[in-house]
Amino acid sequence: MRWIIFGGGSVVSEYHLPAFAYLQELGAVTIVDPSPAAIAKLKQSWPQVSCVQDTFQGYLETEVRLAGCGCIITVPNRLHEAAIVQTVALGAHCLCEKPVALRVASAEKIAQAVARSGTVFGAAMVRRFMPSFVALNKALQEGLIGEVQRIEVADGTPFAWIADSADFFEPANGGVLADMGIHYLDLLHDLFGELTPHSYEDDANGGVEANCRYLLNTKYGHVVTLELSRTRRLKNQFTLFGSKGVLYFTKDDFSAAYLENNRGLQHQLRPVQPFFDPDLPPTFPACFVAQLEAFQKAVTRHEPYPVSVDSVLTPTRLLEWAYESRIERLNRRRLRINPNGDADRYFITGATGFIGASVVRRLAHKAPNATLCTPVRSYRTVSSIATQRVVMPRLDLLDYAAVKKQVEGSRYVVHLAYSSEERTAHAINVRATQNVVRAATECAAEAVVVLSTMYVYGHPETTGFVDETWPLCPAGGHYGRTKVEMQSWCLEWARQHAETRLVLLNPSCVFGPEGKTYVTLPYDLACNKRFCWVDSGQGIANYVYIDNLLDAIEQALSVREAHGQNFLITDGFCSWREFLTPLLLDKANVCPNLTLHELKTDAFCPKTTASDLARYLLSDYAFVDLVNRHPVLGPLKSQVFRRVPAMRKRLDESRRIDAAATSIVPTDRKPAFDPPLWLADLFGPTATRFSAEKAALLLGWTPQVPFDIAMAKTRGWLMEWSGSTHRPEELYADGISHHTLLQR
Repeated sequence: MRWIIFGGGSVVSEYHLPAFAYLQELGAVTIVDPSPAAIAKLKQSWPQVSCVQDTFQGYLETEVRLAGCGCIITVPNRLHEAAIVQTVALGAHCLCEKPVALRVASAEKIAQAVARSGTVFGAAMVRRFMPSFVALNKALQEGLIGEVQRIEVADGTPFAWIADSADFFEPANGGVLADMGIHYLDLLHDLFGELTPHSYEDDANGGVEANCRYLLNTKYGHVVTLELSRTRRLKNQFTLFGSKGVLYFTKDDFSAAYLENNRGLQHQLRPVQPFFDPDLPPTFPACFVAQLEAFQKAVTRHEPYPVSVDSVLTPTRLLEWAYESRIERLNRRRLRINPNGDADRYFITGATGFIGASVVRRLAHKAPNATLCTPVRSYRTVSSIATQRVVMPRLDLLDYAAVKKQVEGSRYVVHLAYSSEERTAHAINVRATQNVVRAATECAAEAVVVLSTMYVYGHPETTGFVDETWPLCPAGGHYGRTKVEMQSWCLEWARQHAETRLVLLNPSCVFGPEGKTYVTLPYDLACNKRFCWVDSGQGIANYVYIDNLLDAIEQALSVREAHGQNFLITDGFCSWREFLTPLLLDKANVCPNLTLHELKTDAFCPKTTASDLARYLLSDYAFVDLVNRHPVLGPLKSQVFRRVPAMRKRLDESRRIDAAATSIVPTDRKPAFDPPLWLADLFGPTATRFSAEKAALLLGWTPQVPFDIAMAKTRGWLMEWSGSTHRPEELYADGISHHTLLQR
């Protein structure tokens, strides 16, 4: 069969092409994509595949030899209808990536076109082929859990897909419901038939949803709860609750389903032969091979393909209902907000970070008519802001001409982008800031707010408060030093250019829901036995709650007298133990305490002895081989072993113990925990206290959210975040490389 693939994105390179490689059919594949970069990448990785740089429309206008070919549609969702209708009209068989359509009318047009053409059509609902789903389906049909009572589906991990374009986050293509939810709607439809929507809610506010909750009913009266997330870790389980027990499969285990009866006994259920090809491992990439084989059989042997054009109508109807209900909700909300409100343009760098995403959400809700331009380096990290109505151009902040082009027309600029890596710190913290400030000035922006840090003042040893009059003496290594250079340059620029207001803010430790450095990081470290209290946690934590910092940014954008000034922004201070104890949850009282000296010198770690070193070397076969071949040491070793047999026995035992060792410290003497040295920089025993008096006087800023309320909100979010799931490392932690299929 000759194959044409429209679209050369990640699903093609990561899954479809490895499947063709396994089937030894790469030479029959042609990929059509309009992106020169995508074509170059494909040619480098898959030289056996023919590549054509063109749109699918342009290719179909010139290529008329499609009758009998197989076409795989992987273009953006909004283009599916046009691609399918034109492709089948030329006599090609069509396999379309999900979702086939987001509207029923579109799905019906596709069905009519397929019927007229007489070609084979299939939806690429690859999860139908998972051995885990096959096992669950069989167990359900055999009544192993009795009468089904309810169904719960949860799928959520921080977004990790290889998204190379903004198309993935265009509202016209749908969000997490259209992306992952369509799989589960299809599986539910396969198991229970027609579904009726009950309620739907998500976090989209003009963009695509990253989190959603969908309640449905089956025709048998079962209640279905579908919860999806691109920002949170959920249970990641498809679960059927029955009168005799529970039946489920997990997102990352493709090999089996599990049955737990009412007595608490658990059984693993595996298909006898997961795929038609017995050599295929039970992994997610293997499901693409099975899908391709099933489609080829539908074309060549006229066997029914599992997901026909008629099968997509119910999931499409459910998608459309959900998105229509969201539109109604947003319209009602906009009626409550002044429709003639702020229509200004904001340019926001670093928008995908904790502070940046919070700024975007605040502006999107307070100024729904404003244009928010949030340049990004990669689309892999934008799920937190793609929920809002934002413009996300790919931009290199070191390219001044490109920066100026994007800043043009912006009234306000908020520069949050930074780097803490030594390799890029100067480029991003200094040069990129200079580009943004220069561009904003040349484009006549009204105001620019640049985020600096309290680290530019270091940790002065004083019993008083440190304010903006203190000399700059940075802490934090290259990060602090480059921030000092940046801040000094900005203040000098402001003295020479009064036409655009330029304000710098020096926040202290920023915390709040979705925070990382001062919220999830300590907890994660503690869970992995890498956190310790430094000098009993008695150092001073200067903190600012995220909502209070957002207030300061708003004030800095509007106060004329703030031009050319920098302001410390801090709510208050307390000890690190007082600050972190609520955020460590149940780990606070079990974290060990180290003095600063112990942490910096590894004094808590068992020291290597001469016998440890000798045992490690003698357990290394390469080292022993060198000894054996040495003219003096080789014979000496043989004599020692002959005279002292017990030594040879002990060595053999050591080799068995240390076969997988990578350290010369014996396993039973390795430290129980491994705290990183930089804990002393983040949560160390400093006594510095910062003052925000200047911000109160000139900006009129004071923290509006008290510490106890801020901490309660943050702790509540952290409890939900940490208790949701088993925390998978990868989006698909199947234990096999996508390209392993090439060697299987």
